Amino acid sequence: MDNKLDFKCFFFVPNSWNFDYTELLKIVKQRMQHPAHLLETLATEIASEIIAKFSIVTEVAISIYKLHPPIENFEGSVGVTYKLKR
Repeated sequence: MDNKLDFKCFFFVPNSWNFDYTELLKIVKQRMQHPAHLLETLATEIASEIIAKFSIVTEVAISIYKLHPPIENFEGSVGVTYKLKR
């Protein structure tokens, strides 16, 4: 079994704002350096960090899917979506 994840992040900012996506990627990469037992933990911590770091972001939604979960006799993926509003 592998531990590959599919990660999606949606966030809302005013149309006139230029957003630096490399900063968002840094947040995700830094958080992924530390193991978490639950996808829910990853999603809530990443969403909270985005809201805390970027005052212009009014809402964020994080979806994380484990592509090959270690579940006996199961084929498919499992995942969570977490939404946070300022």
